[in-house]
Amino acid sequence: MENPHPISPSRAPGFTLVEVIIALSIFVFAVTVLMGAIPVGMKQVQASSNESLSITSMESIRDDLSLALASKMTTSLRYGLTPPAAGTTTPVDFKIMENGEPATASETGVFHVLGSLRRPAAASPGPVQLYLRATWPANAPAGRETGALELVAAFPP
Repeated sequence: MENPHPISPSRAPGFTLVEVIIALSIFVFAVTVLMGAIPVGMKQVQASSNESLSITSMESIRDDLSLALASKMTTSLRYGLTPPAAGTTTPVDFKIMENGEPATASETGVFHVLGSLRRPAAASPGPVQLYLRATWPANAPAGRETGALELVAAFPP
């Protein structure tokens, strides 16, 4: 018995070679665009992580100093900062590890925290002022850092 609905080769079901090539071209283009976006996204994640860790480290230094000043300690507990005498400025210089701990001389930190701690003269009492600037990477020469954040704080006399 003959098929009542014969299918001619031009009407056969499926995709033509041209349709397959167009679909593959669109797919390759989309994958290429996505692959190009991944490094940009990774850089943004790294930058956000560095900013978060550096501000957390500077806040830790600030809180350590705040406790030392409020308790009238001669040095802070965690970072060993010495509150300055009236009318003087104490430099702050730390390399900070990825876990937020200060790096030892033999360790390479992730962040470099520089700053100053200033107490006004006794004749003009005012708040103790703290200025911190965290840069990364820690071993980058000045002006060649990939990122930086600053923290400024004042503590009651």
